[in-house]
Amino acid sequence: MMAEDFRNDRDLQTIAGLTTHEPDRLCADRIRARCHARIAGRKRAAAVPSRVAVHYCRRILEPSLVIVVCTVYLCEVLRRVLWLYGF
Repeated sequence: MMAEDFRNDRDLQTIAGLTTHEPDRLCADRIRARCHARIAGRKRAAAVPSRVAVHYCRRILEPSLVIVVCTVYLCEVLRRVLWLYGF
């Protein structure tokens, strides 16, 4: 944009005439604290497992792990029994 474009455009002249407004320190601190609290809340919510994850662990993952551990234990018991009897 050229300087002459700026002089001929009423909207840009109006925007250029606006003053900046700084919020007072207490208001800025209050807004900043609320933002930090909301961000921390979102991080905590993201860290908590969802109901789907909890349901998956309780219904599928835990029984599967128990079955695997029991199968390994039973296989080891059978292997030792067969070894003791000489098979």
